[in-house]
Amino acid sequence: ATGATALGPAILSSIELASKGAPGSTVMICTDGIANIGIGSLDCKIEESKMFYDTLALKAKEKNVSVNLVTIKG
Repeated sequence: ATGATALGPAILSSIELASKGAPGSTVMICTDGIANIGIGSLDCKIEESKMFYDTLALKAKEKNVSVNLVTIKG
């Protein structure tokens, strides 16, 4: 994870886009890095980031959107 990964904004915008589709839509996020830039960055203020991702989970549930996160190493 040497580059910039804006995971928070990616998930947020994906949930919003998927919620415009059919009920029960799914978001699939594949990443090779840690969320280290933008909203939801895990580089600092871990407690704030945890609250941000908890809020995203509630938003996805509210909009009937499933979110799958796949991490890739190597």
